[in-house]
Amino acid sequence: MKKKFYFLALILGFLTAPCTLAEDDFGDDWGDEEDIRPITTVWQDFMSTNSFALIYVSEDSFKYGQYNGLSEKGFYFSGALDMNAMPAMDEEQATGFWRLRADNLGLETGSFEFIGGRQGNYTFSVSVDNYLSVGNDSGRTPFSGQGSDILFLPSDWTAANTTNGMSLDGALFSVRPELERNQLMLEFTRHFSDQWALTARYSYERKSGEKITGAAFYIDAANPHAAILPMPVDYENNQIDLVLDYVATRLQMQLSYLFSDLDNRYDTLFWQNPYAGAFIPVVDYPNGYGGYDLPSDTKFQQIRFSGNYRFASNLKLRIDGSAGQSEIEDGLSPYTINPLLVVETPLPIDKIGDELDTRHLYVSLLYNMSRRFTLNVKYRFDARENNLASYPWQYVRADSIDQSPALKAIFNQPHETSKEKYTVEGTWRLPRSARLTLGYDFDTVDRTFSSVEETEEDTARIEFKMRFFDKLTARIEYSESNLSGSDYQWSQSFFNSLTVAQINLIPDNQRFNNHPLLRQYHLANRESQIGKFQLLYLMNDAWNFTLDSNFSSRDYDKSELGLTETTQYMVNLSANYMPSDAISSYFWVSLGESETEQTGRAFRGGIEKPANVVVPPFPDGSDPSRNWDLEEEGETRSIGAGIDWQLIENKLALTADYVYVKTTLEDTFEVFGARDLAGEDLPEQETTMHQFTLAINYHWRPECSFRFSYEYYRYDSEDWAIDGVGLDTISKVLTLGEESPNDIINVLSVSAWYRF
Repeated sequence: MKKKFYFLALILGFLTAPCTLAEDDFGDDWGDEEDIRPITTVWQDFMSTNSFALIYVSEDSFKYGQYNGLSEKGFYFSGALDMNAMPAMDEEQATGFWRLRADNLGLETGSFEFIGGRQGNYTFSVSVDNYLSVGNDSGRTPFSGQGSDILFLPSDWTAANTTNGMSLDGALFSVRPELERNQLMLEFTRHFSDQWALTARYSYERKSGEKITGAAFYIDAANPHAAILPMPVDYENNQIDLVLDYVATRLQMQLSYLFSDLDNRYDTLFWQNPYAGAFIPVVDYPNGYGGYDLPSDTKFQQIRFSGNYRFASNLKLRIDGSAGQSEIEDGLSPYTINPLLVVETPLPIDKIGDELDTRHLYVSLLYNMSRRFTLNVKYRFDARENNLASYPWQYVRADSIDQSPALKAIFNQPHETSKEKYTVEGTWRLPRSARLTLGYDFDTVDRTFSSVEETEEDTARIEFKMRFFDKLTARIEYSESNLSGSDYQWSQSFFNSLTVAQINLIPDNQRFNNHPLLRQYHLANRESQIGKFQLLYLMNDAWNFTLDSNFSSRDYDKSELGLTETTQYMVNLSANYMPSDAISSYFWVSLGESETEQTGRAFRGGIEKPANVVVPPFPDGSDPSRNWDLEEEGETRSIGAGIDWQLIENKLALTADYVYVKTTLEDTFEVFGARDLAGEDLPEQETTMHQFTLAINYHWRPECSFRFSYEYYRYDSEDWAIDGVGLDTISKVLTLGEESPNDIINVLSVSAWYRF
């Protein structure tokens, strides 16, 4: 409550400060607020540009072709088109216009857009976009049925209690995690007058392919038997957006309604158990199947209002508010897909329905108090309301054992959050184009079913920008924040999730899920410092330099176990050199480092679990000698350079670019004396990339050009989590046996442009 009082007092202090008001001196600086403005159109003469490209890729590489559609060896054809009829604007009579654009035609990442209409009357557009994401395709799996919701093992499969006893020398199928997204959008805007306009948008999106997930059979935490699986992705989303705009001299308003309908083709992924000898016969291979729930069909609708009102030339108010509701249309999946397991008690509810609501409100008041001082006051509210009740669930553990008794039922925890943010910010315009901004933020978050019910965070910010001698410009930003929470209730999740009868059977000193000293980092008290620095030096007409640096430091000063400290910094230096109109070149270098520290404790359950014993002999949970520290250090080094050179003016040009990036990650472990613990560092992870492009552009005629280009791509990665890990390396995890990418790619392309 004191923080809110300080906030209001600070506002009153600004408002009552001596100042000289200027009636029309609002200038062009309105901070970072966005005005609601009518659509403007750029008119130009009729023109068309067509291009065609023939591309050759020397090798398969999912890393090179991750997003560009060029992941496989071979020839590709790509075309582009840009046609428009944009006549000069006629202020007395509405003029028709249209434009047609298409890119990457022939590739799986192509796009198309057509826009047309009549000036000041209506506008309509149609667009189609295709996106492709390719993942690591070096993995293999014994499961067939990829791309569907049922994964089978071969009929002659040799099952075993561990992977090294399985028949992995037989038929294996390649795994290609690939996601394709196709999007269609239609939009129509009708201008009824200079003030009123209505826009209707419809979009259809389909996402299909496969991605990787993990699933397991288990009876308890000591008996997991897992597999890495290709999971099908196939859903459609239809979205309608209606927007009503009003624009006047002082007032701009927008009222909108959004409706979204997500339809997932698959409800559950079924997979055959590859293990035997670990479960009862109805769970073991070949009878046992597991079920992995996939995202449900969901509808979402939202009403939103936003507006700006200018009370005077120096005072403006902005409001943005919305209310939304989500509805899950699918019924809940049964406790198990295995009909031979005993399930006597049904689900407590059949469907979740429309139990999740969202609320948002944003208010901003911008006051230009004088020619040199502007005050900005903001308030933001966000809420996530979960109306679902808490029910006891007599679960079936991983399709592996009969239904748990009522005593061991688990209660769901319908989380809710409510966030408020208060901001006051003042900007002073100083001599020599200097500008000083001071700001203060106060954030509060209220949560349910959480270890910390309420957190408060204070943030103080300063930003200074100044120009020296018309050649040197400096900008500095710095902020400090302090987050503190209510008492950390480490037993909250334990008591909220278990039945009273089950709790009574557990000793008092073992009633926790997470160790009492462990702090979840997003709820833990912390102190943060964030800084940015930028220096721009225009040495002369040929040279200019830019130096950027930023750092962040977070200290979780009340955490004994868990994340305790993070530090990051980055420095970038770039230079541009233009000795003449014919030559333009650049160079940049970037250095970055990060460090993370966390502390844990190794302990077992049962009599070794208690965490609050202060007199020796200590159980594992109370013994600080069983602590371990992990320090993770990351480094990034990158260099780039390029040149554009007009060898023959308006005829022949050369372009060259080179990028080098190297990242390393080291994990260092330290233990604190327990004889059965050994601190062994993890192997270093390293990634190196070289990318060089050389292109020659030849302008044969004003309407016709050609481009010849060569690209060299080298990517090498060393990752201990993948390298040397075969399908049977981990005894109770059937992996894909992937390999880190180590690729050398050469790409040749010939392109032609024709304009008319």
